[in-house]
Amino acid sequence: DWSSDVCTSDLQSSQDASAVRIADIYWQADLLARRDAHVEVVARLTAVIDTALRWMVGREFGLDLLKADREATALWEALESRPEVFDVATETLAATFPRVSEETFRYVDGLVAVVCGLASEAAPHDAACAGRLRSIVTRIDNLRVVREMRHRSFLGHRPNRVNTAEMAWAAKRALSASNVSAGTRPAEMLLGSVSQVLRDMGIPLATANPLLRWGARLGCLVAPGTAAHPSCVGA
Repeated sequence: DWSSDVCTSDLQSSQDASAVRIADIYWQADLLARRDAHVEVVARLTAVIDTALRWMVGREFGLDLLKADREATALWEALESRPEVFDVATETLAATFPRVSEETFRYVDGLVAVVCGLASEAAPHDAACAGRLRSIVTRIDNLRVVREMRHRSFLGHRPNRVNTAEMAWAAKRALSASNVSAGTRPAEMLLGSVSQVLRDMGIPLATANPLLRWGARLGCLVAPGTAAHPSCVGA
């Protein structure tokens, strides 16, 4: 009988340590966006997408893809046991990679191709899950511009700056015109798109950034109970 971990509600677990770490990186990006620290936001959003993909695909195949040791070989062997997933993944990659090998699956493009394969495999059994997986692929493809910005910045050993104009350009490319809201900061729009990817992957985020509350509590260590920190009275 067919079964898939990515199509079960068990995937959504706030107790999963890796999922908590992914959410933490996301909320760090949110804090940095409030300071217009654009390059740091780009770095963390890139890390969130990469890490979340490894987490989701790894859970499906019972692998810890967050560890580098032999991960590509282990994933290749696991894919070979799922012919439809393997065939769709390799066909998807063949369009851009002249030679598809186990090394290809070390990278985001390879992992996204695996999600394409999982969607194809799920379609006859669970249309809703297949649709959710295709949505993940579409959003990550649209967010490719964030990775491009990272590579063009000093993070990729290039001279380009990441400024507000660059972030606005990225938001317009990553989101459809109907989803680009006037008056909304570009980083917020990119964060919103990434948060939807995480929800579709089974990592539901809190409605508000929990790091803000922790920061306020830590601020009480400086001058508790003073006029500068009125919220610390009685803390």
